Amino acid sequence: SILQKGNEWCYKYYMNQYDGLDSYGLLPCWDGAGTIKVIVDRANNENNTFLNDLYNSLLRDVCLFDDDVIVVDAVKKSISISININISTNIIISS
Repeated sequence: SILQKGNEWCYKYYMNQYDGLDSYGLLPCWDGAGTIKVIVDRANNENNTFLNDLYNSLLRDVCLFDDDVIVVDAVKKSISISININISTNIIISS
């Protein structure tokens, strides 16, 4: 087999195997060619070294030497939605 590094499939395969993740997102070319942002939803937020450990393992095992990678936690955000509905009805009453 041929070892590949730096492509999207390599990142996906690696992240699918990485312990401690509930889910993740990849944003290739988020800041131009050769950049990738990895957004992680950790299973346990108590591990203070998790992001740094993941970043270092990506550099070692997945990235090409010129890839620019950033690893960040997913952030929960509240979304407020309001909807206005106008209803017009015509009622015909026959006697």
